[in-house]
Amino acid sequence: MINTTYNYLPINYSNNKTTKYHSHKKSELKTIYNSIINLSRKSPVYLLNITNTNNNYALSLKQNAINLHETMLDLDENTLSSITDSKEVISSNTDIVDASLTTSSSSDLLDQYLIKVKQLATSQVNTGKEFNNISKPLKPGNYRFSIRTKDDIYEFQYNISTQVTSKDTQLKLVDYINQANIGVLATFESSQTNDAGRIRLESTSTGSDGNLIFSLQDQKSDSSNPGIIDILQLNTLTSIPKNAVFELNGEEKTTSSNSFCINKSLNINLNASSNEVVTLSLVPDRDKIIAGLDSIIQPYNDIIRLSNEQSTNHRNAKRLMWEVSSIVNDYKNEFESCGLNINSNNEINLEESLILQAANDGDLQKIFSTSLGFIPSILNKSNEIMLNPMKYLDKTIVYYKDVTKPGVSNPYMTSIYSGMIFNSYC
Repeated sequence: MINTTYNYLPINYSNNKTTKYHSHKKSELKTIYNSIINLSRKSPVYLLNITNTNNNYALSLKQNAINLHETMLDLDENTLSSITDSKEVISSNTDIVDASLTTSSSSDLLDQYLIKVKQLATSQVNTGKEFNNISKPLKPGNYRFSIRTKDDIYEFQYNISTQVTSKDTQLKLVDYINQANIGVLATFESSQTNDAGRIRLESTSTGSDGNLIFSLQDQKSDSSNPGIIDILQLNTLTSIPKNAVFELNGEEKTTSSNSFCINKSLNINLNASSNEVVTLSLVPDRDKIIAGLDSIIQPYNDIIRLSNEQSTNHRNAKRLMWEVSSIVNDYKNEFESCGLNINSNNEINLEESLILQAANDGDLQKIFSTSLGFIPSILNKSNEIMLNPMKYLDKTIVYYKDVTKPGVSNPYMTSIYSGMIFNSYC
């Protein structure tokens, strides 16, 4: 009988992920052992119909009870705050302002922010002189120049061995500057007729502290040729850098970037200037809350579904459903007021609108608090099922032991079936 049960297990079950609850103190193991002895002492001797279906039912029931037990233990230790306090930010006009939360914690933030974008932060743009593509403004020689940014000065040396066209020269110079990765983006702009072009330089950063973000200067070289910056006129400023100007809850603010963070939690992006006042609202994060609650009630629903499926084969499966569902029914009013509805099959369904409102009002936290008694009751019942899932299988009673006589225990009677000392099933 034992071999039949264990041989079925490796065929139908893969290794289960080990959790912190699979480790036990010596005192905890002793408590489990004493519980098994107590169950065996009171249990009659019975026979089971060992089939693959019954084995599957017993093992599935034990595993589902373990999942339910561990889920409730996590709630007991960590509370629901990480789920029910999850927030997301909604913008009334994302074309003007959009935002996101960097963390799920929003305790230091207001429920609403009003933003009016008066001016976006802009970058610095320099535009060089336009040359015909086949012209040759640069003579062969060695050209040296520097680009000064807010952080440093970068020296460049550019050699022209033979006289080439302006387009080829400018394209190579664009690649040369971009490869340096100094915060200045160079591009080659073609004319409308496509027969001429010029170099455009733009800072990758925005905003102004009163100075330019970058500037260029020719350096002395061995050649007597004029400097490349002077010839291409790359120091011609066509757009000055500006700071963003906006109103935040009626108070005017400035920032050098179009993106900024409030209290290290709320990232805000300014996308366009407008006279419209955009509202950023912090609301419960629907996806995280629903997914979190679903992970909580899933182990409960799994046991209820299993008992419903087996009710035609095992009368005691109905007993299992009644014992587990009665715990939830004791708190039916509280559950349904928070959007956790109990259907005709005794499973829990989620009503999103009520759930989000309950999360916002703090009612969800109250339901799953240990003081209410729901969690302790579920923990006790799941522990009973873990210790002896065979209680909920139909079996033939052989005889009842006389427990008044000393020495009647059969301590390993239930462990043949419910101990399931195999891999993580112990």
